[in-house]
Amino acid sequence: MLRDSENNRTPSKEPCRFKRWPNIPIRVIASADDRFFPLGFQRRVARDCLDMEVQVVSGGHLVALSNPAELVEELLRYG
Repeated sequence: MLRDSENNRTPSKEPCRFKRWPNIPIRVIASADDRFFPLGFQRRVARDCLDMEVQVVSGGHLVALSNPAELVEELLRYG
């Protein structure tokens, strides 16, 4: 069995083996005031990698902590 420290390094050593995204709905939600991953960066990644636009909610990097109510409202719209 791998120790936690060994487990944490595995994803960066192994290539991604799937050829396409699974056939499930994918949405991108980003917080407006994330200073770690700025909104412009998140928009570019979503467009370039997924060909999708970002749904923006107010809050910081940990939006589930900084603005859980708005995040939950946004998630419930998808149900």
